[in-house]
Amino acid sequence: MTGTILAFITYIGWGTGDIFGVFASRKIGAYKASALIFISGLVLASLYIPFALADLGKITLGLFLLNFLLGAPYIFGNLLLNEAFKRSSASVVGIIVQSFPAIVLILSALIFKDAINAKQIL
Repeated sequence: MTGTILAFITYIGWGTGDIFGVFASRKIGAYKASALIFISGLVLASLYIPFALADLGKITLGLFLLNFLLGAPYIFGNLLLNEAFKRSSASVVGIIVQSFPAIVLILSALIFKDAINAKQIL
């Protein structure tokens, strides 16, 4: 029950974020909106640094480079999402973007042989 409530809170957060993303993309443009999203995220994430100073030494060069390698598609995807919000119907773009858990569920069943129950199908 707790997991379901937390999942609904997450969906509300996603929806709210998408609404603000649509407004920002249409008002200031996709590039500026994407830049502001990542700058705000950097500022918020940097507040955690004082609590993780002991762990900063554990970051290897390989891990650091992997973060940059995986971060580039993430930034590019967010830029494309904001551009889609700017040019197209927000509801259609939002539905397409939010359908990704269904793809993960299907791939999880195919690759890892995870069983899909009736609750997940619903």
